[in-house]
Amino acid sequence: MKVRTLIGFMVLSFLLSGCAQLLSWQQEKNVHKARIAELENKCREYRTQYYRLIEQMKKQEAQSRARINELQKEINSLKQESEKREQELLSKTDELAFSLKQKEKELQLKEEKYNVSLASLNKRIDELTKQIESLRTDKTNLEQALAREKQVSQQKDEQLKLIQQENQKLNALIDDQKKQISKNLSDIMALNQNLQSLKDENRQLKRTNEELARQVEMLKKEKEKALAQTPVPLPEWATISPEIKTIYPELKGSLARYIKKDEVTISMEKRGLVLTIQNEALFEPGTVILSNSGKEILAKLIGRIQPIKVKEITVVGHTDNQPLQDLPFFDNWALGSARASNVVRYMVKQGIDPKILKPVSASFYHPVASNSTPEGRRKNRRVEIIIR
Repeated sequence: MKVRTLIGFMVLSFLLSGCAQLLSWQQEKNVHKARIAELENKCREYRTQYYRLIEQMKKQEAQSRARINELQKEINSLKQESEKREQELLSKTDELAFSLKQKEKELQLKEEKYNVSLASLNKRIDELTKQIESLRTDKTNLEQALAREKQVSQQKDEQLKLIQQENQKLNALIDDQKKQISKNLSDIMALNQNLQSLKDENRQLKRTNEELARQVEMLKKEKEKALAQTPVPLPEWATISPEIKTIYPELKGSLARYIKKDEVTISMEKRGLVLTIQNEALFEPGTVILSNSGKEILAKLIGRIQPIKVKEITVVGHTDNQPLQDLPFFDNWALGSARASNVVRYMVKQGIDPKILKPVSASFYHPVASNSTPEGRRKNRRVEIIIR
């Protein structure tokens, strides 16, 4: 009897403990179901945010590509206008042709910078496309992670933290992309302003060209008038003004530092007072534009000859025998003429009577040294100013 009672009591205890365990399992199952439902809601929210972000990216990409096409059309239009301007201005004086060449190079540099900016923007768009593909991959990973969450809730919590961190990184990346797009738009606006400035400069050059053409025509008429009034030529010794000898020592003293550097030589000859200026002291490197030192030398000369009576000033442009490469001149005759003409124009602006000025090109046919060495070619690149 006691054994049966004991057995009954043990069976009852086992049943009670089993019921308690079942209740505990049921509660744990309910907790897991609630957790899974919560994670599914969060996943749907992330999926909605993802598709919204994709739409925004597509709109920004379409706007950027449309803007790029517009800018490319503007660049093509500017290229055509620049080519037309170049054809018109090349028919003008040599000095103005060179100035236009410089402006064209500047425009090409601006265009290259502009193309670099466009290439950078295209590269950024490609990067955004890659990031979109990466987001799609992340979406797939999230869906797989959600399936695993249904099996193990603890692992899902850890993956949820990782997803939140990745979302923060994506938000930060989106903010950076917005800032970069804003910066690119600012750069594009600045480039448009630069293009407008170049258009204004082209118009100004055209007006300058017209003024120079009028001055050239006026000088031609004055030259023809002077030639018509010129009597029978006198012997060379009779054309030298006697007052020139008085300024020789003063001019030599004022140009002493240039003479010491072998940039200037001065001598009294039968043909008159001869002032020889080396090319590197007279012009900017690689151009026919007067440098500051060249203007200073000419100013000292002009200051000495203005108070006296001068019959004639001949400016002779000399070159070496090397073929022209970067300078926009047909040959060395044109180069020598451009150098002499620029000196004459400067002297006219400083008050010298244009009727006594005569620019001449000697090309490379009157060297003072051998053209076979760099030093010899340097000496041959010179301008001679002969004062009678």
